Amino acid sequence: RACGLRVLAFILLEASGARPSSIHGLTLGDLHFLGDGRDFLHIHRTGEYGEAKTLASVGFVRLEGIIWEKYRDWVLTWLSQERDLSGPDLWKRPVFADSAGSRRRLDRSYLTDRIGQLLKWATGEPKARVYWLRKRRITARMEAALENSEAVPRVVYRAMREAGHTG
Repeated sequence: RACGLRVLAFILLEASGARPSSIHGLTLGDLHFLGDGRDFLHIHRTGEYGEAKTLASVGFVRLEGIIWEKYRDWVLTWLSQERDLSGPDLWKRPVFADSAGSRRRLDRSYLTDRIGQLLKWATGEPKARVYWLRKRRITARMEAALENSEAVPRVVYRAMREAGHTG
């Protein structure tokens, strides 16, 4: 179970650009998959598990990118199985529960330390860490917003808002 949750954490971190603590605070009810570029995580500060660093980070964060496109179906299958085993109170069940349906989460460092080790290994950079996934997605969003030389302010604002850098 722990290995599968680490894979899930990596996918959500890379696809959302959310902070590791925000991902760790998700419940099963915070995952919204509507298809066609309309897949989101709901980051919040309320409830038993919500962990948003700032108020600007609260809200819906798009899931996007090559890794998300490749593994979206795997995540949907995992979520379906998890919801079947967890019962009706999806907003009371953490995504990273120690067992299906449990209200107890695995420790965040238990989930992310291995991801950090693999990033160091894959990049050959001893200073690599999990937070790089956030920086990578933020950079990709800003590059996409600025791709057009006539980028309108609202496009740049949207990219900054999704990174939790505006309120």
